[in-house]
Amino acid sequence: RPSLGTLTALAEHILGREPLGLDVLRLANLSNACAVLGFSHAALLASICRALQRHRDSLPPRTALHLLNCFSGVRWCDAASLDLLCASLDAAQVPQYLLHVAPVTCARLAHCPPSLRPLYALTQARVLAEVWPSRAKVGLDVAWAGAVLGTLSAKMAAWALHGDNIQALTDEGLLVQPVTKLKLENINAYAVSCLHDYTGPTLSEGALSHSDT
Repeated sequence: RPSLGTLTALAEHILGREPLGLDVLRLANLSNACAVLGFSHAALLASICRALQRHRDSLPPRTALHLLNCFSGVRWCDAASLDLLCASLDAAQVPQYLLHVAPVTCARLAHCPPSLRPLYALTQARVLAEVWPSRAKVGLDVAWAGAVLGTLSAKMAAWALHGDNIQALTDEGLLVQPVTKLKLENINAYAVSCLHDYTGPTLSEGALSHSDT
């Protein structure tokens, strides 16, 4: 891994050339490099976000997912870009194993852009209708994001607290406190409490590549 000094020098060099002129593919690759290296350079990321606004009418959904995944990795993105990226997605077309990417990214950045709310509602509906046992963690990541952002529905809360899902998480050590009692009279608040104890999602590292753009 390059040293922080080397990465900073590279970032300053790129900023000198101004990323605003880069096409979507190069912006995605640059964001991916930052995420893979765990390099959060605020000025460079802000420049990438400004450049994205130039492509707001031509941003492919797979590229939007890829960029969200990258911004989640570096824990940095501005509000306008989050809104743009979420607006570029169609929940009906997102692969099931990647349904968590947009809500989890917004939850990690503690921001719920206007375009996420309708997207999250459709994402919840897909999880409730389609998710299978091997993808239960994807659904729980979606529920966790809803708990953080205040968009968790009662049905999704009930699904998240289903005994099989909670037991699987407990067995894998993914819950800080094992859940022992389901309070049906206040399921939404209880779900929020339990999901905040969840140690958090891990995005599908490497699931998206520049070839998907």
